[in-house]
Amino acid sequence: EWVGPDVSCASEESVERYVGWDIDRGIEWGACDFSRMSNLVPPTLIRDVLGLPLAKVDQYLPVLREAVNKEKGTFETLAWLMKDLEQTIVSGQHHPEGLAAALMDRQLAGRAIEASDAVEILMELLFGGSDTTIATAGHAILHLTLQPELKEVVLHGSQRELKVLIEEVIRFYSPAMGQSRTVMQSTSVGGIELNAGDRILCAFASANGDETFFDWPDQFIADRFPNPHLG
Repeated sequence: EWVGPDVSCASEESVERYVGWDIDRGIEWGACDFSRMSNLVPPTLIRDVLGLPLAKVDQYLPVLREAVNKEKGTFETLAWLMKDLEQTIVSGQHHPEGLAAALMDRQLAGRAIEASDAVEILMELLFGGSDTTIATAGHAILHLTLQPELKEVVLHGSQRELKVLIEEVIRFYSPAMGQSRTVMQSTSVGGIELNAGDRILCAFASANGDETFFDWPDQFIADRFPNPHLG
C-alpha cells in the first residue's frame, strides 16, 4: 500500500516534476550534476509517502548522509533527528494522508502504535530514501555507461523490460549488502547450530551471487527473469 514498485510507478508524475525543477535550477546555475539530482529526488519522494513537511527533508538529509558515511557526531545528530521527527508526528505537522498519519491511526497487537514505534518505522524509510535508493540510481547510470546499448531499453523499452532491467541492477550491485540480527531462540540453519544471543549477518550481496539460484551470477544479464534476489 505504501512502498514497492507500484507506488513508485504511481509517483512518476512527481518524479518528473522534481527532476524538471532540479534541471531548471541547473539551467539557472549554469551546471547540472546528476549526483545532486540523485540525492534530491528519492528523499523528496519518500517525504511525499511519509507526509512530512518539505522543510523537514532539508533538515534531515544532511543528518542521514552523515550517518551513512559514519561521520563524527552521528549519534548526537541522529538522536536529534529522531526526537524532532517524533515531535513532528505528535504535534500533527504531518500530512493527513501520509504514512506517518496512517501509523498513528492504526493498532498493532490490539494497541495503538506509539509515536516512538512509528519513528522507528519511518527512520527505515528515510534511510532507504537517502542511501540504498540513491546508490541504486547511481549504479544504474554507471552501468549504462558500461553497456550503452541498454539505454534503448530505458528510453524506448516496455514497462516490463524496464522493471526486469532494474531488478538486475539491484541484484548485481546489491545496494543493501547485509543486515545483522540477534538469535532469539537456539536453532540450526543449514546444518549450522545457532545459540540464543548469537549475532548473525544476513549477507544479501552474497546471496545475490549464489550460483545455485542464478545462472552466471557474476554477469549482468539485463533480461534475467525470474530474478529472486534479496537486494
